[in-house]
Amino acid sequence: MIGVIITIIVVICIIIIFSLIKVASYGEFLKDKKRNGDEE
Repeated sequence: MIGVIITIIVVICIIIIFSLIKVASYGEFLKDKKRNGDEE
């Protein structure tokens, strides 16, 4: 039973980390897009 709980916690942590990485990379993409727009 404890193993199942640990597995669920680990999966949730992985999903949260993956979401943060996705948001961070998307934020960088928007920043680059804005910068390129200013230069033109």
